[in-house]
Amino acid sequence: MIKNSILYPFGASMSLVGVPLGMYLNQMVGNIRWSPVTMVLSVVMLMNWKNFGSGLPRLFRTKFGIMVLFQIIMLFYGLMSQGYMTSQYMSFHIYIIALCYAFSTHRNTEFVDNIPKACFYLSLVTSILGAYFCSIGMVAGEDVYEMRLYDSSYVLEQFTVSAGALVNFFAALTFTKKNMFERVLFAVAIMLDIYILFSCTKRTPVFVALAGTVLYLYKQGALNRHYFFKYSSYIILAIVVFICAYIRYKSFQENVDDIFTRLYDGIRILLGYDRMDYVEDSAQSRVVLRKWAYNYISLNFGFFSYLFGAGYLTKWLDAPILEAFLDMGLLGFCFYAYLLGGIPLNTLFMKTKDNVILFALMYSLHMSLSMFNSGNPYQYIKYTGVVLLIFVLYAKQKRIVNCNGQ
Repeated sequence: MIKNSILYPFGASMSLVGVPLGMYLNQMVGNIRWSPVTMVLSVVMLMNWKNFGSGLPRLFRTKFGIMVLFQIIMLFYGLMSQGYMTSQYMSFHIYIIALCYAFSTHRNTEFVDNIPKACFYLSLVTSILGAYFCSIGMVAGEDVYEMRLYDSSYVLEQFTVSAGALVNFFAALTFTKKNMFERVLFAVAIMLDIYILFSCTKRTPVFVALAGTVLYLYKQGALNRHYFFKYSSYIILAIVVFICAYIRYKSFQENVDDIFTRLYDGIRILLGYDRMDYVEDSAQSRVVLRKWAYNYISLNFGFFSYLFGAGYLTKWLDAPILEAFLDMGLLGFCFYAYLLGGIPLNTLFMKTKDNVILFALMYSLHMSLSMFNSGNPYQYIKYTGVVLLIFVLYAKQKRIVNCNGQ
């Protein structure tokens, strides 16, 4: 029987890496939809079945109660929407509720310290596979774009590939390396992740990786003069490897140039500079959708609409925080802003060097930043990082209370 100290961290890790793993299984094995299997497995592995009945009281004594309440509200909106909530979206809400409950069944929270390492080894599989598929041109490029248009069963998707690499990147930074093998594995993983992030040609994951790295270095004090010189060899090595890859591999150079150019243009468009060369870029389309939403609100919203919104999935805006207001009014906006913005932001200003907290915070940062430019408020992936962050903060606080009580 697998020890719970191993099983529970891998269950928590599977909630973050389950979909990328499922995508690769779909590509290599097929036959069934693997992502739902991996996500159900994450709850099964994480749940403390001996304490199953005691999870409910603990659920509503923590911020999990707020998360579950919001999922129930969205379920209610969906059931009242006359078909706009698909069975997939319903499963997303149920999954987050189940994940919160699984975390709430734990009285002993010592296993949280093992989550970054478990997540590193589990997500390393996605990084190896992601690097392989990127290297053979199956993730990004014009040929892949045409394959997606004509083959609806094509499963490799750039954001999902990037998501697996991001999880591995953050876990690599935060897990404790106890020997030379793990330090070498760390260096290899970082190089694979950087290669994947630039090969996928998506701006947001690259920006999040940079922001997360700066955050981690700042929290660990590595930006101070003393620590900077201590870690200077690693920094110089990383810069040299990056420059060598940039000079040696033309495709890598083109991807790097393209990402930073489009990142710059995308920020300018979102800030209101409408006259741009890349008028068909996704950032430009978000500006159009944002204008549509503002116009719809001004023409159709009354008092109750401002409070409760226009209904489930009124229109996909690719701006979750705006869509939360459009669909659920101030009610949805406040819940979403607090869960995806308030909790991570409050943690950001905590004075802590704890690697587990930093890991959960960096992963949450991805979804916090994407609330303005990616997806919608009903996707489960928006909440898994915050769910982990809530539990980690609860576990660490509980440990402090117990130590003070002794």
